[in-house]
Amino acid sequence: MEQAKEELMEQLNEVIGHVNVVKQSNEQAKEKKLNPSYMYAVITKRVNDEDSAIKAYAAVTLSNAVTLHGIRLIESDKGMFVAMPQKQAYDSETKSGKLDEEGHPEYENIVFPITKETREDLNKCLMDAYNSEDGYSYISANKNKSRAYRITPTLYARDHESIKASGSVEFGGFVCKDVVVALRERKDNGNLFPVVNFPNYCVEKKDGTKTYIDYMEFKEDGHGYDFDEHVEKEKDFKLLAKNIIIKEAKKVNPEIEMLLDKDRSLDSPIKS
Repeated sequence: MEQAKEELMEQLNEVIGHVNVVKQSNEQAKEKKLNPSYMYAVITKRVNDEDSAIKAYAAVTLSNAVTLHGIRLIESDKGMFVAMPQKQAYDSETKSGKLDEEGHPEYENIVFPITKETREDLNKCLMDAYNSEDGYSYISANKNKSRAYRITPTLYARDHESIKASGSVEFGGFVCKDVVVALRERKDNGNLFPVVNFPNYCVEKKDGTKTYIDYMEFKEDGHGYDFDEHVEKEKDFKLLAKNIIIKEAKKVNPEIEMLLDKDRSLDSPIKS
């Protein structure tokens, strides 16, 4: 039992170490002061197991503003390929996880590139990073910057006790599904306020506390470079993204505004 516990803690420490590698690599990218169409890849872990099809884990940062986590490099009979974060598909009829004809779970990507060009850029950047000694690589990504670097939410109203809208968010030629806008109660007075939840995964630290990492992580200092003029100037880029998503949720579900505090404007920054 003690040995199994030590092995588990070692695995958890590795994951935490990989997150720190991404943070350090992002700082290095920021120092290089490259242009806004910057795509930066880092290999967070190499898998030295001949029996494992997974050969490496990676993260990609777009314009030093958004980091995509949970990417894998997998070896197949046809060669190495990039696997984006996945989850089991949902079957609306059975209201449970979707299964194929043989009873195996069917999976779908949570975060993925939306154009052939972006997919090619992603593959090249990750393969170059995998084949490099230091595990890093960067390229100039999407040419159509006016669209690529706009935060674009596509949401639909939800008739749920707490979840009021859900859908996807696009940035840098990638889209993240299963984004949720929910209402929570304030601890001090019980009034409601909106929150934005991205799909994430949980990591337990050495001290037993848990941290959640978004598959599409918006960085607070995401305005390290000059974006196109259509991007609103805001010191906290993560907060800017949150407010843009909440404003879109208001449009598709007016009930959100009705339930919110009457003395607070949704147009002002929201700090949960």
